[in-house]
Amino acid sequence: MNIEKELLKIIKKIDGKVLFIGYDDNKINKAILNNDNITMCDIFSVHKSTKKNKGEFDGKTSREIVLRKINKEYKKKYLDYVFCDIEVVKKEINYFIKNSLYLSNNKIYLYGSTDDYSVNTIKERYKKYNLDINVNKKDRQYIIEITNKNKYNSLKSNIYLYLYNTVDFINKLIDSTGDVMTR
Repeated sequence: MNIEKELLKIIKKIDGKVLFIGYDDNKINKAILNNDNITMCDIFSVHKSTKKNKGEFDGKTSREIVLRKINKEYKKKYLDYVFCDIEVVKKEINYFIKNSLYLSNNKIYLYGSTDDYSVNTIKERYKKYNLDINVNKKDRQYIIEITNKNKYNSLKSNIYLYLYNTVDFINKLIDSTGDVMTR
């Protein structure tokens, strides 16, 4: 499985508003431009945009990623699809998971090439929200498809998840402290 080919197949089928995080490729850009069903597309890149590439992608710029502020930028402009490279958001995955659920109304696609631990961890974190998760994995590459149509965002569930994430953080802190003390 080649990630680029799979993403191109998915892009040809989608419609609506799309957000790409971490993938800046000319073939993907051309596929988005050729798909008339895509009404809006933003691409957040690992690299800062320069004056040269601001006008290349039909007025849509490739901007630097600020995951903590992404929810503020889009506010109530709900997106239909979110595509994200896991390697780019790995450091702030907790912020990304929470924000991607609020931003996306339809599907979230996570892709990359990494070890099984991170795929299982991501699946586990999204399962807290009772979402449908499909993993297409071959060799060391994968695409995780998360269907976000039945999301349930309420104050009660958010408090529960906040407590769950806090307990998860405390457990990780205790484990890492124990590892440091045994060395």
